[in-house]
Amino acid sequence: MKSKRVTAHLVRPSFASTQPAVCDALLYEWRNAAAPNEGYALRALELDPLLPEARAARALELFREGRSDDACLEFARAMAIERDCYETNVFYALFCRSVGD
Repeated sequence: MKSKRVTAHLVRPSFASTQPAVCDALLYEWRNAAAPNEGYALRALELDPLLPEARAARALELFREGRSDDACLEFARAMAIERDCYETNVFYALFCRSVGD
């Protein structure tokens, strides 16, 4: 079963159109660190720049590109939008662990 189907019911209805791209980005980026950046997060941000899950996914993309400072800023943007966003907090914690913070 594709991740789009699994997560569609977990997201606020107003963000349903962007969730498949966000979910794909989060899962793809975390599980396959050697894979090329497919731009999932940027596509989600084009649809909704205020979606914290998309910001977290973009932060992961930046981190994979070796841009830790930019990733940290992107995580901060995500938290400014929605401080309690589960995806943002989980992936920020993993990011901090990876960079030694």
